[in-house]
Amino acid sequence: MRCRRKLSKTRRRVRKYICILISLLLIMVFLFEFSLKRQFTAVLITEMKKAVELSVSQAVEDFFSQNQGIADDLAELHFSSSGVQAISTDAKRINLIKTGVSRLSQEYIDKETRENGIDIPLGELTGLTLLYDVGPVIRLSISSKQAVHCELISSFESAGINQTLHHITLSVETEVTVYNPYRIRQPIETETSYEVAQTVIVGTVPSYSGVVTY
Repeated sequence: MRCRRKLSKTRRRVRKYICILISLLLIMVFLFEFSLKRQFTAVLITEMKKAVELSVSQAVEDFFSQNQGIADDLAELHFSSSGVQAISTDAKRINLIKTGVSRLSQEYIDKETRENGIDIPLGELTGLTLLYDVGPVIRLSISSKQAVHCELISSFESAGINQTLHHITLSVETEVTVYNPYRIRQPIETETSYEVAQTVIVGTVPSYSGVVTY
C-alpha cells in the first residue's frame, strides 16, 4: 500500500491561514452585498419619490395650462349676517380636475420612470457623504404601477384685521408599486398640495372656519 505523506507543520499552517483568509473574504463579500442591496433600495426609493413628485408637479401645471379658467369661480360663498352660510361648488368641474390630474400624473410618472429612467450616481450607493453624487451615473428603467388620488380642499385663513383668505387646494396622493427585479416590497407613497384658487374676503371674519374636502 502506498502511504500518504503527511504535510509538514509549515504547510499545514499555511493551509490553515489560507482557509481563514478565504472564509473572511466570503464573509466580507456577503456583508458588502447585503449592505449594497439595502443602500440601493434606500437610494432607489428616494430617487423614485423625487421623480414622482416632479412628474405630478408637471402634470398639475400642464393640466391647468391646457384648461385655463377651469378653476375660476370653482366655489361660491354664500353669506348671512353671521358669516359664511354655505359653499356651493361646480361638481362637474371638480370631477374634471380630479380625473384629469390623476390621469395625466399616471402618464407622466410612467414616462419619467420607465422611458426616461432614474439616474443614480454610483458613489451614492456607498452611503458615504463624501462620495454622494460622485462617480458615473447608472440609469435604471423602472416598471411600476401607479395609483393617484386627488382631492380638492376648501379652507379659510385669517389674513389680518377684517380680512379672511378662502383657499381651494388640490391634494395629490400617489402610491407607486415597483416591479421586479428591484424587489421593493412596500409601495412608494407621496403627497403634495397645490393651491388652485384664492379669494380675499373683506369685511366681517366669517364664522365658518371648517375644512371641506371634495
